[in-house]
Amino acid sequence: MRVMVRLTGRYKNLIGLESTIVDTINGDTVWHVIDALVEKYQVLGKDKNRMIILRNGVHVNREEKIKNNDELTILPPVVSGG
Repeated sequence: MRVMVRLTGRYKNLIGLESTIVDTINGDTVWHVIDALVEKYQVLGKDKNRMIILRNGVHVNREEKIKNNDELTILPPVVSGG
């Protein structure tokens, strides 16, 4: 299965891409996709547990299973200033 991953904000700047494809197998979860992305682009690793994830435009639980042709959007964590 293939999942399109769109990167936003500083993630897009860090790896120099707006999107990438991640190949998955049946039964993989959102976590599997994030792990594969971090393995390929290690600079994203420090935010792995704080990323905001949307699947097909809707906030998603990381334990949910991926479906073929899903589109994930990865957003950096929101930081509030003081």
